[in-house]
Amino acid sequence: NIGLYKQDPTLIQPYIDWSLEIIKDKPRPAFYNNLILAYQGLDDTSKAEQIRAEAQFLFPKIDFSGVNYQPPSQAISASPTPTSSAEQ
Repeated sequence: NIGLYKQDPTLIQPYIDWSLEIIKDKPRPAFYNNLILAYQGLDDTSKAEQIRAEAQFLFPKIDFSGVNYQPPSQAISASPTPTSSAEQ
């Protein structure tokens, strides 16, 4: 999480390495979800889509298509600005 927030590949890659080992024995949707985000955070779309396809195969009842990383700057600008009741 902190690696994605800070957009720091040196913090993202260790999570990827750890997760890839864990999912060999304990595949969980949350790990796949986070791996997709991590690869997107590294701007590795190909790996992100490969993990997404694997996740969809292993967990067909879960929709991974909406898993998309947004850098913090985009996430903030994409959120609606609150309006006060006086402005309405």
